[in-house]
Amino acid sequence: MAELDTLDIIVLGAILLGTIAYFTKGSLWGVVKDPYASSFAANAGQKSGRTRNFIEKMDETDKNCIVFYGSQTGTAEDYASRLAKEGKSRFGLNTMVADLEDYDFENLDEVPSDKIVMFVLATYGEGEPTDNAVEFYEHIRGDDVTFSNGSTLDNLKYVAFGLGNNTYEHYNAIVRRVDETLTKLGATRIGTAGEGDDGAGTMEEDFLAWKDPMWAALADSMGLEEREAVYEPTFAIVDRDTLTAESEEVYLGEPNKNHLQGTPKGPYNAQNPYTAEVAESRELFKSKDRSCIHMEIDVSGSNLSYQTGDHIAVWPSNAGFQVDLFLKVLGLEGKRNHVISIKALEPTAKVPFPTPTTYDAIARYHMEIGAPVSRQMISTLAAFAPNDEVKAEMTRLGNDKDYFHDKTGNSFYNIAQFLEA
Repeated sequence: MAELDTLDIIVLGAILLGTIAYFTKGSLWGVVKDPYASSFAANAGQKSGRTRNFIEKMDETDKNCIVFYGSQTGTAEDYASRLAKEGKSRFGLNTMVADLEDYDFENLDEVPSDKIVMFVLATYGEGEPTDNAVEFYEHIRGDDVTFSNGSTLDNLKYVAFGLGNNTYEHYNAIVRRVDETLTKLGATRIGTAGEGDDGAGTMEEDFLAWKDPMWAALADSMGLEEREAVYEPTFAIVDRDTLTAESEEVYLGEPNKNHLQGTPKGPYNAQNPYTAEVAESRELFKSKDRSCIHMEIDVSGSNLSYQTGDHIAVWPSNAGFQVDLFLKVLGLEGKRNHVISIKALEPTAKVPFPTPTTYDAIARYHMEIGAPVSRQMISTLAAFAPNDEVKAEMTRLGNDKDYFHDKTGNSFYNIAQFLEA
């Protein structure tokens, strides 16, 4: 990174106020000064009144590309969002990202030929679909599968990418089975079915190596023309000047705060988690390269019961010094406790965390700011470079795998460290 030492990347801070969402879900934000009545209006995750007909939804919102995700921990959802964002910025596709469990698939045989369906599917456990992909998976894999007009999908053109781990026996089983099934039913796959390997630590590079040939194949199939990437905000940052960090309705990192009904109630699930305390923790044994810990979790009063194979989630927070550096680089140190809300600027976008909240809470609890910066992130930020020299350097770092690794070596810069370098 020596050549970047003299480049004034820190001036990007002024526009990076609009890139925080990209760090989480692949979207960019605009900044507006427009208060709105309900803080819950920003939570596009509400499902009441939604249609479960995804073709109808695409027609209503003028979309010609839908990216479905099957995700257990959020990684597949992130990649789906990145695909949608890139399709829109590079090729002018009208894209939307969709949770598989939000829609029905009886009409999968009615997708118009001028629309494309993408699947980003993680394999969970021992070759199982993620929780939100179970109904979709069981439907298309059923022995007597039928759709609205029969049992074939001759109309469907699709793209597929899988997330797996080669240390498990059923490596990327779900994307392989779904791809096999869709092809057997007569659907046409565009490009190859990509596979990312978290076990080898190559997920990001696997994704990058897969997507460019896929885009080329898709452009050829649909007659798309690539254009210079265009910045189009998906979310808006709305200043909430009448609120402070101490205001009751402001979220400061709580996983399931409900300020309409007070203490959150069951049923508990991934969207409404029960926050349990660690009742006991002790080390059973420790060797040179591993440690085994016995931990007891108190779920009394929750009506939850443990069954063999159940999982618990850890509600994480980023290290304080990483949060401080991130806010400093973006010029937000003085506004860390400033209250903002996030508003979706397009009807199919989901706000990725509860608001109103603060910049500090967003960086501390809702963003992966400590992970090594990806080449795709650098390519995206290149468009906001302060001069042509910086833009050329960042573009090369983002597009040239060997050059990127030569310059960064084993440093594993996160986004703030990269921009400060």
